[in-house]
Amino acid sequence: MRQQVSFWFLLATVLGMGALFFHVLQPFLAPLFLAAVLALLVNPVFEHTERVIGGRHRTAAGLTVLVLLLCLIPLSLALIIIGREIMVVGHQISQTDIAQHTIVREVVDFVQGYFPDADWQSLKDSVSEGLKSTSRDVFLRTQDFLSDAVAFVVGLAIMGLALYYFLAEGPVMLRKLQRLSPLENGEEEILFQEFARVCRGVVIGTLLCAVAQATLLGCGLWIAGVDHVWVLTGMTLLFSMIPFLGSASIWGPVTAWLLWQGRIGAALFVGTYGAAVVSTADNLIRAHVLHGAANMHPLLALVSALGGLKLVGLWGVFLGPIVAALFYTLLKVMDDRLESNPDQESSEMLAEMGTGPEEFCTASRGRSLGTSATQRSDRSVLTK
Repeated sequence: MRQQVSFWFLLATVLGMGALFFHVLQPFLAPLFLAAVLALLVNPVFEHTERVIGGRHRTAAGLTVLVLLLCLIPLSLALIIIGREIMVVGHQISQTDIAQHTIVREVVDFVQGYFPDADWQSLKDSVSEGLKSTSRDVFLRTQDFLSDAVAFVVGLAIMGLALYYFLAEGPVMLRKLQRLSPLENGEEEILFQEFARVCRGVVIGTLLCAVAQATLLGCGLWIAGVDHVWVLTGMTLLFSMIPFLGSASIWGPVTAWLLWQGRIGAALFVGTYGAAVVSTADNLIRAHVLHGAANMHPLLALVSALGGLKLVGLWGVFLGPIVAALFYTLLKVMDDRLESNPDQESSEMLAEMGTGPEEFCTASRGRSLGTSATQRSDRSVLTK
């Protein structure tokens, strides 16, 4: 009785401390998870470099610095350029009176011909004021977005530190986790292989699709003479990571805006180029990289990516599908274990008897023959 109480008390203490530890790490769960993903992706390069140079910690430090530079330098340049463009766009929107646009005035005059008694001046003032307030809200939200970049950089620093330790001491950490895990070694190997496969498929496929679409669409917008190409390219890079949104969320409104401005040729070029070139490139890359490696249903990919995006921000685009794939793998492992339990119980029973299947069958036949002979002998004795 005392041992049972001690066990349940220990279990409750472990669960309570685990919940507290989770709350402590919760602000940095996404950077830590992405550090594990990056460590998995760059591990082949790390192993090769470590064999050539020698020194596991030294190689891990150098590779971590290189990865951080590859992330920070393009990100810093993009934030500077896009931030400057956003300031210009916000100022232009706040100074634009859309009610004076030619098409808007023509539409208003046309409607006024059918409703001459309506108070159109008050309606114009209300619409103009609403548009100006909307533009101011958008401008303020862009400023908040730029301020959130500081938190992003902090998360990037945590990710870099975790990446160093995952590379330098990854095998030791993995062996300790395997000793603590209640799963079988084969099941742990299945989970690790699935994690590696999904990580490569989701991360590499998503990044390749986003970079390819942003580059192609940026070039097309520059050729068409569209203003604020850098802002639109950055937005394309972000939207391309979200399933079923992609670059069409950018080149579609841009085409409509060009038509609004009366630039028919540029609008036709952007629409045709986006549908024929950019979207085709996206489908080709996803077909050969993402679907082949991740093998995830499109609906599950969409829901998990959007859920991760809402939960942890932009990191969730990668985090959501990976978690969904690991959850599905755990379900398969549990199903395989449930199906194999009857066979395992039979094998354990035979092992306890000290016989194999053939010996067990032979012994069973022998016992049944002996029983039949004994019964015949008893009947003959009774007859006599």
